[in-house]
Amino acid sequence: MAGFPVAELFLEDVLEKTHYIVKSESDKMERGNSGEGDSKTPRTGNRFLGDPEKFMVLPLHGSMPTVNQREIFDRPPTNKRKIVLATNIAESSITIDDVVYVIDCQKAKETSYDALNKLACLLPSCISKASAHQRRGRAGRVQPGVCYRLYPKMIHDAMLQYQLPEILWTPLQELCLHIKSLQLGVVGSFLAKALQPPDSLAVQNAIELLKTI
Repeated sequence: MAGFPVAELFLEDVLEKTHYIVKSESDKMERGNSGEGDSKTPRTGNRFLGDPEKFMVLPLHGSMPTVNQREIFDRPPTNKRKIVLATNIAESSITIDDVVYVIDCQKAKETSYDALNKLACLLPSCISKASAHQRRGRAGRVQPGVCYRLYPKMIHDAMLQYQLPEILWTPLQELCLHIKSLQLGVVGSFLAKALQPPDSLAVQNAIELLKTI
């Protein structure tokens, strides 16, 4: 957990700050064009990130080999900012101690099962409040941090407290096999006793698929 306070800014706060920054930059450019600034100073790099020599961008996802993840945990050189573009693996599986700022887009890609078309696919979905709390907790371990939420507070307040159980959105074939191997009875009847039982069509499709294998 974070040992230092982590401020939380929602979209309305982010927009206000962004508007102020963009306006300030526009004013600087106008002054420069009018001869007040140094027009001989070369302008290189991204207009938002600045000089590319002053930052490093590192990806982080579940399929990365461990050897390629080492640089993520290293402290960046002096006067250089480390930017990690991470999937939700960074929520709990990996801890990067020197994170100061977190940008939460409210999305995560999850495997979803379409019972009607009998297809499993990877789709973007909204995270829960619990996941949002985990994302915020990535900062504030070595110094105070900030979590920028790219969605309004009213959306956050309406989010589910926790993600839906896997049994409701993943293929059930493997689970059905476990139930049969443990001799727990009729698969459909057993799963119907779950706290949040899966759709009967999803169960039936899983059984039919296993019969065809």
